[in-house]
Amino acid sequence: MNALFIDFLVLGLAVLIVLKISFYKSSKSFNKDYLSLQTSTMLKGLFALVVVYHHMSLGITSGLLLRPFAFVGALAVSVFFFFSGYGLQKKYIVDETYSHQFLLRRLPTVLIPYIIVNFIFWLWRGANGTFYSLKYILRSLVNGSPFVDASWYIICILLFYVVFYFLMRICKRHYIWMIVGACLYNLIWIICCYRLSYGNWWFDASHLLIVGMIWATWEDKITEFLQKHYIVITSVASVAFLLLIYIKFSLDGILSGITEGIIIMITASHFVLIVNLLGLKFHIGNRILNYLGTISFEIYLIHYLFIAELKKYISSEFLFCASVLICSIISAHLLHKFFGFILSKYKAMLIRSK
Repeated sequence: MNALFIDFLVLGLAVLIVLKISFYKSSKSFNKDYLSLQTSTMLKGLFALVVVYHHMSLGITSGLLLRPFAFVGALAVSVFFFFSGYGLQKKYIVDETYSHQFLLRRLPTVLIPYIIVNFIFWLWRGANGTFYSLKYILRSLVNGSPFVDASWYIICILLFYVVFYFLMRICKRHYIWMIVGACLYNLIWIICCYRLSYGNWWFDASHLLIVGMIWATWEDKITEFLQKHYIVITSVASVAFLLLIYIKFSLDGILSGITEGIIIMITASHFVLIVNLLGLKFHIGNRILNYLGTISFEIYLIHYLFIAELKKYISSEFLFCASVLICSIISAHLLHKFFGFILSKYKAMLIRSK
């Protein structure tokens, strides 16, 4: 019965996807807003929950439908990376002043909440008997084990903001050179992760930032090509994706670390392509997903605290999963309000300083 209820939680996620979904039936009819801000927000909400399900699945044994989530972490994060790269490049293309005060405007929106959540984790760990020094927390940012569990993605994004700023300043409006520079950075990033013995999740999907930049730069041509050959591309991409999944798991433990990493990177790329292909034919749109999308960043930041803490007190795996979801969403809502207040004060100060 416990496993059945857990599976209902997974089915609830499926309901969120199909709720008020619409399909473009005609072979020549497509969703023009498949990369709009509203669509990306809802997809972020969906995949933020997928990340939570992924981390929950790693510590439980019940639930037939939940078990596959143990293997989709890189795929979920690949969507976040793609939309980050796409959004940055798109805004730079349409806004000539986007590079002005970019770091002062963009970095704090991620860095300030991240600092606050680090403090929350410090209080939580202190309440559990261990108060860590500031030196320990700062060292955790560069040793591959962030103080805020699973926050490696935040560190990757913050670093890329800095890189993107210099690409804008150096390459100006030469978008190809910006993409070349981003590729060079990602190559250096992968090498550094290997040399520092970081987990492969640090770079499995980071190249999707570049894919997002490429998509934003040639969006019209890419979209036109996908629409023109939709059935063929969708079929090939789906078969290739399933084949890559089969290779990954059938040869698990046999493949070298580099080969396995390359397969995961290609798989993540195919997954994002399939998400966009589905977006061309399906329009998702409901208040719940939109709401979750607005607090997706906070869900990502805070959910691991509840996974670690509630596991100690709740023996029922269904109640554990349900409690993690409820606590994560409520806390994310409150954090979103608090972060919004803090960032509004910062933006007002920034405007006055100009």
